[in-house]
Amino acid sequence: MMEEGIKLFHGNPNSMTVAQLKKELDDRGLDTKGKKDDLKERLCEALFGKKKDDKDDDLGDSSSDDEKEEKDQGPYWNEWYDKKEKVCARMGMPKDNGYVIVRMLDDRSDSEDDSPPTEDEVNKIRIILYTDARNKAYERAYKFSQGQNPQMDRMRQMMREIASDSDDDMMDSDDDDDGFFMFNTTNGNTVVMGMEAQIKKATGAKKPKSEQFDELSMLTFALHFNNMWFNDNELWEDGELMQKSCKKLAAAWKKLLANTDEELGIDPEFTRPGIEALLENFDKMLNKEFHFGSRPKYPFKWKP
Repeated sequence: MMEEGIKLFHGNPNSMTVAQLKKELDDRGLDTKGKKDDLKERLCEALFGKKKDDKDDDLGDSSSDDEKEEKDQGPYWNEWYDKKEKVCARMGMPKDNGYVIVRMLDDRSDSEDDSPPTEDEVNKIRIILYTDARNKAYERAYKFSQGQNPQMDRMRQMMREIASDSDDDMMDSDDDDDGFFMFNTTNGNTVVMGMEAQIKKATGAKKPKSEQFDELSMLTFALHFNNMWFNDNELWEDGELMQKSCKKLAAAWKKLLANTDEELGIDPEFTRPGIEALLENFDKMLNKEFHFGSRPKYPFKWKP
């Protein structure tokens, strides 16, 4: 059984710029002040529980990295990683370029099995290679998946003002001053009501196919990862807006994936299989997982 999560991995702290280090620290709510070496050390401690200069650190020089990875991860993982580096180089990316994880190895943290991954396990890994454009698209899409839509935010503000003199706490789920956010049905409705517009925006006819891929892949990524909208909205019944919007998302992918990898600006080794796995996961979410009570079917025919 593969671990099906969606996560971002941005690369090796030792190869990051100051701006990248600060962004990674800020994303984790950590202090972003200090010199570059201080930032590296802080991020390494957050990620690995070690300082960057620890002798057993996984982020040492490249030769010790290779030796440790060979010992700890085994030959099949090394072959996979070497292949990723070659593909990144061909695509004009840094060899340690980050990636979106769609399906990764099982989490063995609660198991005594410390053997290297098998060839079959490694072959089932699915990722989408990371780019600056996809990063920016994801940041926008993630806000949308939380129900953070400017027009709907203004509407909710009006509702809060109307309800301000009552004991109704319906709107108490908005962002607090400390950044805490609690999702509710209003947010779910916002996502569902905005999906069609987001799909159209991502796949606008004037956009290059590669840009359409970046935007639509990260929209789908965010909707699957931050999927609270799916179970907490009032538009879910048969024939209603959620069902229609999911059909339109599938149709958009069916049309877009009919283009070649070159037209989409993607690699066939990792990113094409990665997006296909993500769409399989999305279909599974709609029709097999996270259901509370009776639900209609949500046809998701995305294959070209």
